[in-house]
Amino acid sequence: MTYYPYYIADLIGQHALLFITSLSILALIGVILVWSLFEKYYRRLWQAGVSLWDRIRTLPIIDKLRHSNPRLWLFFKNHLSPRGYLALHLTIGFIVAVMALSAFNGVAEHIVESGPLVRFDQRLATALYQNTTAPEALLFRVVTNFAGRAATIGVGIGVGLWLVIRKKKLLLASWIVALAGNSLLNGVLKLTFQRARPSFDDPLLVENFYSFPSGHAMGSIVIYGMLTYILAITLMDTAWKKMILISLTILIIFFIGFSRMYLGVHYFSDILAGYAAGTGWLAIVITGTEITRRREKRRRLHPVRNPAQTNLSSS
Repeated sequence: MTYYPYYIADLIGQHALLFITSLSILALIGVILVWSLFEKYYRRLWQAGVSLWDRIRTLPIIDKLRHSNPRLWLFFKNHLSPRGYLALHLTIGFIVAVMALSAFNGVAEHIVESGPLVRFDQRLATALYQNTTAPEALLFRVVTNFAGRAATIGVGIGVGLWLVIRKKKLLLASWIVALAGNSLLNGVLKLTFQRARPSFDDPLLVENFYSFPSGHAMGSIVIYGMLTYILAITLMDTAWKKMILISLTILIIFFIGFSRMYLGVHYFSDILAGYAAGTGWLAIVITGTEITRRREKRRRLHPVRNPAQTNLSSS
C-alpha cells in the first residue's frame, strides 16, 4: 500500500501545472476572505482590544509600573495600547515575524533530523522530474527568472531610482535594507545548513550553491512583497486596487517557488523555509518602516514646540 504523502507527491508530479494553479487560486480566495472578515469585524476587534487593555491597566503589576516608572508607562500607553498610534502595526508585525520564525524552525528541524519531510522532498522531486513536459518546463524556466539575479538587480535599481525621483527617502532606505538584508540572511542560512541540491542524471537546470533555504522563494517574498507595500502606500488609493495588487503578488510568488521544484534545483522544504524566512524578514522591515512613517506623520501634525519659543510667546 502506497504511503499517503507519497501518493500526494506522485499526484503533484503528474499534474504539476494544475496543482500550482489551483493552489494559487485557493490562496487568493483565502486572502480575500480574511480581508473581508477583517473589514467587516474591524470595529469589534478594536473594541475588544480596548476592553482588554482597560482590564490590563487595572492589574496590580501595571499599577506598580505606573507609579515606579512613569516614563516607561507613558511609552507603553502612547505606543502600544489600542489607542496608541503604533499598536496595530507593532502587534501584527510581531505576530507575523514570530509565526514565520516558528515555521522556519519547524522545517529546519526536519532537515537536520532527516524527518518525514525529507523523504517527502525526495519523492516529490523524483515525481516532478519523471513527469516533466517540454511546454511546462519552458513556462517554469520563464517564471523562475522573475526572481533570478538579473531580475533582482533590475527591479532593485529600477524601484530605487523611482523612489529617488519621488523623493521617498524613508521608503528608499527600507527598500535597500530589505534587499540587502535578504541577500545576506539567505547566504548565512545556506552556509549554516549546507544542504545539497537535488541530483538527476539529466537535469533541467543546474545550480551550484547550497539548497536550503531557497533564495528564489525567499527573494520573491521580500522583493515583490516590499514592492507591493511601497505601491500600496504611494499609488493605490482604493481597497480593490490594493487587493488586485496583492493577488498578482501572490500568484508570482507561488509560481516562482514551484518553478524551482519543477526545474529540479530545490526541494519542497527549501521553498517552505524560503517563504518563512522571507516573510519574517519582510515583516520586520515593514513594521520598522511603518513605525517611522507614522512617527514622522505624528510629528508633522503635532509638532513639538521649542521650549524657548514657548517661554517667549507666553511672556
